[in-house]
Amino acid sequence: MKNKIEESYNKCLNLFKEGKRDTEEYRKELIANTWLSASTKKITLEKLDKMNIQVGKPSNLPPTYQFKKINLDNIKGHLNLDNLSYKVMIEKYTEKPYSSEIYLKNDVGLYVDKISKEVLFSSEDKYDSGCGWPSFTKGITTDCINYTNDYSHNLNRIETTSNIQNSHLGHVFNDGPKNKGGLRYCINGASLAFIPIDKLIDSEYENFLPYFKSYVNSQK
Repeated sequence: MKNKIEESYNKCLNLFKEGKRDTEEYRKELIANTWLSASTKKITLEKLDKMNIQVGKPSNLPPTYQFKKINLDNIKGHLNLDNLSYKVMIEKYTEKPYSSEIYLKNDVGLYVDKISKEVLFSSEDKYDSGCGWPSFTKGITTDCINYTNDYSHNLNRIETTSNIQNSHLGHVFNDGPKNKGGLRYCINGASLAFIPIDKLIDSEYENFLPYFKSYVNSQK
């Protein structure tokens, strides 16, 4: 299995490399971009000017993000969603601390939305914050999570929801590890499903294997 994981990892990594273009081509795309703010575009272009390396873009990857929002009509029975997950993901309930089996899970793999199966977190970014809920330093990509101000319970917090399904996940705080960005994604385990790394091979999630570089290298 170790060799199979490494083989699949290298295959996906080559796809990323095949998608590399020089910085000038990337600059043209940035200038033509219509959804980035002017300030963000300016900062990005300034950083690009200081680079003399190729910029990687996985434009040649097979379709991975084919996850679609599931209609909530009768979703509980249709997906065999347990009562707790339904209350957390749909009704924004908070599970009890230390109650999730995911809390201390150390296995290598992906954490996905239990409803839509869209990818949210990697075990590479999971850590024990001591708060009683599964904690991560970041989402697996910059756009996999939505953020909303949450003033419920007379508190000022930032709610996190999955990008596609908009399932309630938990909240994000600024008391995480400083050497990893300083954020703590405090997530309800009931919102997540876990996919171990060996199950990623030859699946719709295979292209996420390059995110596990440190694990693959440790197995050599």
